[in-house]
Amino acid sequence: MKTEKYNDESILFYDAVHKKIVISDSVIKELIFTKEFQRLKHIKQLGTFFLLLNSSCHTRFSHSIGTYYLINKLLSKKRFQHLNIQAQKEVEVAGLLHDLGHGPFSHIFERIAKNFVHENYSVKILKNKKGEIYPILKKYKLNIERIANLILKKTVNDWGQFLISHQFDFDRLDYLMRDRYFLGLENIPINIDALFDNIIIERDRLLFHEKALLDLENFLLFRFYVYKNCFWNDDNVFFDNLFIAIFQRLKDLQQQKHIFAFSLDYFFELIQNKMISLTTFLELNDYNLFTFLKLIQQKGCDVILLKLVNTFLNPKYHWPFCKTKNEIDKQIKYLGQQGWDQKYFVYSKKLKLIIYQIFPDDEIWILNKNNQRKKLSEVSLFFDQKHQRHKEIKFALRLV
Repeated sequence: MKTEKYNDESILFYDAVHKKIVISDSVIKELIFTKEFQRLKHIKQLGTFFLLLNSSCHTRFSHSIGTYYLINKLLSKKRFQHLNIQAQKEVEVAGLLHDLGHGPFSHIFERIAKNFVHENYSVKILKNKKGEIYPILKKYKLNIERIANLILKKTVNDWGQFLISHQFDFDRLDYLMRDRYFLGLENIPINIDALFDNIIIERDRLLFHEKALLDLENFLLFRFYVYKNCFWNDDNVFFDNLFIAIFQRLKDLQQQKHIFAFSLDYFFELIQNKMISLTTFLELNDYNLFTFLKLIQQKGCDVILLKLVNTFLNPKYHWPFCKTKNEIDKQIKYLGQQGWDQKYFVYSKKLKLIIYQIFPDDEIWILNKNNQRKKLSEVSLFFDQKHQRHKEIKFALRLV
């Protein structure tokens, strides 16, 4: 995403997905150039998936600006001019800042850090009085508690919640459009204009006119396709579990009083299994995590740790895992001969494959031609609770 000055009052972002994004709003411009927001340039959107598809290197930075852009594009339409300007601004800011709390490799970091939820850290960052974001929010007299609650999904009867976190929200909308582009799936259409033209905002909810039902179903089916073939892809699940195993081994070695031949640096709290302080967290990104893994590769002396890190950093041209029972049993036998704990090398993962989740407060609502409000699960042939299944994957790292 290239940035340049558009005129005396605006900045221009050249975006791969939305093309030209012109931002003239003072509060948004100031927030974008804070050090906390700029950090997102160094956090990849899809975590370890870039190891499988080298084009999937887009960042939380471009996604966050894209989320803001979509919210602003919708709220700028004439039919929403009745909405309170301050309330609109707070929703736009929540969209921009919702991912501040992501750690290295995005969601997978939540599985290795103690009591870590990225939304909680997003709120810690924007409420940090010593940081650069809090003074900006105070300067423009924005309701910080409302912005925080929108990110934490705690607002009640607030139309803004449906734009920030919902079955159809603008976070999902941008990341699916962005993933579609960088995963090479642009042949699958998402009709954004049709969706936008048929959104209705009420005091406590967001609805779609039934004219948009087909486009809405298409969007949700595409979401399922991306999850099933990318995020729930066997290769991706393997690399996620391999990454977790690396840090589990580091934590176990630390507990055994192992003397490391390299500095733990910013990862000391993580490996000691302590809550990560905000000061430390703001220094973490994909690049210093990779540097840390390279240090282990160069100076590590634990055989198990080295085997895991080498596989993660330098996978062979054939995928370094096996899935059949005979192959897994063969690896387990070898692990027994070596005296290695199989928890570092044999992984299993249960996946719930579902197109559309039906929760009372998270349904998508449809307004029909008779002005009746219906749940999507009541009017769609695709999206009811019957369309789901479970899948369990078991892997072993290929050692012999």
